Amino acid sequence: MCYCIFEWYYRNPERNLFVGRLFKISFNIVQAPTFLMTGVAAINEMMSCQMANGHKYNIQSLTTCVVGGSPMRADLQKTVVNNLLRGRIPIKQGYGASEQGIIAVWSMDSGIGTVRDGSVGRPATGIQIKIVSLKTGECVGPNTEGEIRIKSVSNMMGYVNDMKKTICSYDEDGWFRSGDVGYYTDDCCLFIVGRIKELMIYMDQRIAPIDIETVLLSHPAVLDAGVTSKYSVHGDLLVGVVKVKSGQNIASDVLVSYVNDRVKDHERLRGGIIFVDDVPRSPAGKLKREELLKLVR
Repeated sequence: MCYCIFEWYYRNPERNLFVGRLFKISFNIVQAPTFLMTGVAAINEMMSCQMANGHKYNIQSLTTCVVGGSPMRADLQKTVVNNLLRGRIPIKQGYGASEQGIIAVWSMDSGIGTVRDGSVGRPATGIQIKIVSLKTGECVGPNTEGEIRIKSVSNMMGYVNDMKKTICSYDEDGWFRSGDVGYYTDDCCLFIVGRIKELMIYMDQRIAPIDIETVLLSHPAVLDAGVTSKYSVHGDLLVGVVKVKSGQNIASDVLVSYVNDRVKDHERLRGGIIFVDDVPRSPAGKLKREELLKLVR
């Protein structure tokens, strides 16, 4: 049985952990879920809830766990595997787009020790991928960041009633411009850094907000977090938007110091921290970055 977490469950991590019994009661199904598909924020909340409750919820029926919607950094992936899944099964990330379908994925038989933490897998059947420098537009090799471009046997025909957007979505050689920044390793594992339009710049250095968000989420008092920015003459001053766990209390300067001690100089939270009741997310769990921006501007 496959269980996909949607908005009403995403807002209640304790219910997610109790899903096996919920399904039996509500639908008279005798088999507990074996396949979990969810987002980064939702599974992080599930982990926090499970740890806070002394691992009282039995999720041993799970044999596969897939996370998508946004990239999951290696450190957070390892933490969730160890603390929620108890090192029993891996988290498998995937990468896809409405325009191209499934782009990269881990095979279903990939297990602990096979799945690369932080990677969305290898190109799916019928998919070609190249990485193009954001500065020169030239194709780059392994372990070098750039825009991910794709050729697929399932290329879309185009955007409805928008020929201009359709034409601009492909380069002169017919490769689809994904708008995502990433890189691949020597063994063809693909890693997603972030969206080009979401990258921030401070002192001419590009910053992927997800890197700082991952550090924020690693703090034991933080339940959910996003990163946005204020403008300055030097570039974007990063601001953390944080929801703390129930019963927790932490000063903003303490959290800023926690992050700044773990990131590069240009990635520091020079704009401070804003505490909120809920970090704005879509029903699929993706951060609503335009709403984050409204909180600081």
